[in-house]
Amino acid sequence: MFQIQHSYLWLLAFVLSSQIGLGQVKLFTNDELPTEHVYRILQDKEGYIWILTEEGVVKYNGTDTKTITVKDGLPTNDIFNGYITNDNKLWFQCKGNEIGYIANDSIFSFKVPGENSVHYNGNVYRENEVIYQNLTNGNTYQLINNEWKVKEHSKGYGKDSY
Repeated sequence: MFQIQHSYLWLLAFVLSSQIGLGQVKLFTNDELPTEHVYRILQDKEGYIWILTEEGVVKYNGTDTKTITVKDGLPTNDIFNGYITNDNKLWFQCKGNEIGYIANDSIFSFKVPGENSVHYNGNVYRENEVIYQNLTNGNTYQLINNEWKVKEHSKGYGKDSY
């Protein structure tokens, strides 16, 4: 697979998310990105670039783009945050009450029990192969058998935060 140099990734992030003196610089044509509103840019271990937007997630291989939306299984198109975990999953947070991941172009999302609010911020972390999610409401959830359950132990961030 290909690998984009770290410095080029930063340059790509800068160009996509900022304005340059005389106007915007465009790296993609109008039909390659679903929107100009980019929240975050990540690179996974295989070298793919993941662009999180208000209109879906764009997977970029250095040449072609593929946009993933609710039509493909996302709980909402507004994916504002994400993390690449050591097992190369793209964990995402969306403007809804689900948290999930993309692995091998398949989408897995899980409703947070008892939560009807939008999760704008939080932290995904891993302890001993268990994924946890801290939410702004103060609750910490752990993913057990594909269900988020409230963590009964101490609240707080784990040592392997993403």
